[in-house]
Amino acid sequence: MSVKIKSLAKGQPGVPGGGEIKYYASAVMDGEMDIDALTKAIETITNERALLLSEIREAVDNVNLVKKGRLQARPAKDLLNEI
Repeated sequence: MSVKIKSLAKGQPGVPGGGEIKYYASAVMDGEMDIDALTKAIETITNERALLLSEIREAVDNVNLVKKGRLQARPAKDLLNEI
């Protein structure tokens, strides 16, 4: 599911003339979504995030094992050749 955004320019509050202008992303609403569709979208994002965090934890654990000498490191070139 993609999110459409637009750029929104905002000046610094309390500064005459707006001061330095910064640009922020703002979500663009497009159509309507019922509660079931919204729930499904949130569950998908949550499941994907949980999987990503799990994989990151595993990678950090592996790096720590390599540092302790309990796991043999592999060259990055070998890992890229698996893809």
